[in-house]
Amino acid sequence: MNRINHAAVILCALVCYGIQSVWFGVLFGKQWFAALGTTAPELMARLEGRPLWPLYAGAYACDVVLAYVLAWVLVKSAVQNAVGGIKVAAMVWLGFVATVTFTNYSFELRNLALMAIDAGCPLAGMLITGAILGAWRNRASS
Repeated sequence: MNRINHAAVILCALVCYGIQSVWFGVLFGKQWFAALGTTAPELMARLEGRPLWPLYAGAYACDVVLAYVLAWVLVKSAVQNAVGGIKVAAMVWLGFVATVTFTNYSFELRNLALMAIDAGCPLAGMLITGAILGAWRNRASS
């Protein structure tokens, strides 16, 4: 199969959205706010009077783009299984997300904890997306 599986992409975008919710909430919420130098109430006060839906809609739109681009890379790389999808996703993350994040955070003088939390979330999402897309391609080609 040499096409993008749109259903798999939408599923992956939803999975990434869920990962972000858990990552910045349950898993690393306290550490993330500490690394930002703020608290949840302070952040919510800064957002007071503004609609929150554009933030959430924008995050999901970015997840859809990420999943489509990764699906395209997997198709072009002829990946046919979950392991291959994970390997490609890891390299894409290392080459594009980690490098840009490290460069930006270095010049912005942000701390390493914030960088690790912020870069770790897309790593988790991309690895799982790569696994799902790779496995789904294998299933579809069987």
